[in-house]
Amino acid sequence: MLLKKVLKFFTRFSFWQLKRNCKNIEKVQVKRWKVIRKNIGDSRRLEDCPLTDFEDYRERIAKGLWSDTCPLTGHKVIAWLKTSGTTATPKVYPMTKVFQKELQRLGGPFLYSVLSQREHFLESNLMFISSPREKVLDNGLPYCPISYINYITRPFFIRWRSVVKDEDLRDANTFFNDLPVRALASELDTIMAIMPEVIVRFFTDIKTQFEKYLARVDEFDVSPKRKVHLEKLRGKDFNISELWPDLKTIFCWKTSICQLQLPELEKLLDPNVKIIDAFYTTTEASFTTPIDANRLGGPLDPSGHVVEFLPTDKEPTKENLLKPWQLEVGKNYEVVVTTSMGFVRYRLFDIVECTGFFEKSPWLIFKQKSVGQISLGHTRFSEEHLMKGLNQAQYPLQPGDFFAPREDGKGLVFYSDTIKNTQIDSLNQYMGKVSPQFLEDIEHNYLFAISKEKVPLHLEVKRLPQQKQKLLQHSPPLG
Repeated sequence: MLLKKVLKFFTRFSFWQLKRNCKNIEKVQVKRWKVIRKNIGDSRRLEDCPLTDFEDYRERIAKGLWSDTCPLTGHKVIAWLKTSGTTATPKVYPMTKVFQKELQRLGGPFLYSVLSQREHFLESNLMFISSPREKVLDNGLPYCPISYINYITRPFFIRWRSVVKDEDLRDANTFFNDLPVRALASELDTIMAIMPEVIVRFFTDIKTQFEKYLARVDEFDVSPKRKVHLEKLRGKDFNISELWPDLKTIFCWKTSICQLQLPELEKLLDPNVKIIDAFYTTTEASFTTPIDANRLGGPLDPSGHVVEFLPTDKEPTKENLLKPWQLEVGKNYEVVVTTSMGFVRYRLFDIVECTGFFEKSPWLIFKQKSVGQISLGHTRFSEEHLMKGLNQAQYPLQPGDFFAPREDGKGLVFYSDTIKNTQIDSLNQYMGKVSPQFLEDIEHNYLFAISKEKVPLHLEVKRLPQQKQKLLQHSPPLG
């Protein structure tokens, strides 16, 4: 296919650039700070800048909220971004062209890697399950998740093969009503989503409302061959691979909470479908690109932001910050980033693990949020330990499952409609092995063992793809 050969030829240079930047990471990071400092009008040395978090910028952002000028840098705003609220309540950020260019630099090396490792890529349609736009402001700017603005500005060759059209994402109502029908009417060889759970939920919705959506496929560009195939599925218990027989590759996160979601996705796929770890990106920054289909995570691209790291076993002070090339394999770190959005030494509260190096740049996998822990009694519960406990109990995490404190604060409740008593017992046994203090607290009535309850009905609502599943809540569910 000529287009694929042309794309591979041109993206080969971007992959070479990534490799060169990783090899010269010290010089690249110094240069990036000079560029960012100029973009945001900051005259300080980076070494003199303190650690910051969102609270340090909240007031300034609030004063310029919804305007077409970025209150942090003075640049023209092209969108206002809504986060998924992984750490707490959703936050709002200004998106500028300069900052968007930083975010999108990973595309070239990624495309070259995929074209080199997956021969079928771009031979048929691909579907990226993005989140829809929230609304359009009075000044015409979109208020949206980062995935929306990145999707509507995708390159022409991705747009050419994309099943999801811009109009499908104009609001949540259109997304939930029309996107399943368009997907049903299309052949797919690639699916991209943030989390495995998003794909499972999307497929489950199509399957449970198959007749309703099938009746509407003629509204979209459905081929006679595809329509015959769909008719054959009527009344059958089909999986994802049977719905889309050409499907070869899925891109989604495979670490942290997503590793618990993977079994539910894998059992809906034929063995020939390859699941590849996706980019490690956030609303505030982008970090790694998956250049190896057989390995989790990817190398830190040093050419966009200035990235530093706090060892998780040390106090979060600027004196303890490490440069990317100073990390140790096998250790966990909190990510600190400086970007052209105007954030300087900004704490993301993300924990990553260094699993190796690509040239001199660390190969990173996302582990969890540093706020993914809670103290009850004398015991501190870690989201990572809870995830491992569910794995030990052989429980496949379901959409909507979560842990939350009891109303009296004396223990945790696992809200799930499917977990068995024996699996809860296994979970408690595992937590006791991890933390003997947990068993002591139960023995002295400081805590109750982890119990289970049904998911509250008012929480059983449709979540958008950008709204990530949170395993550990910090307060009991309201209502």
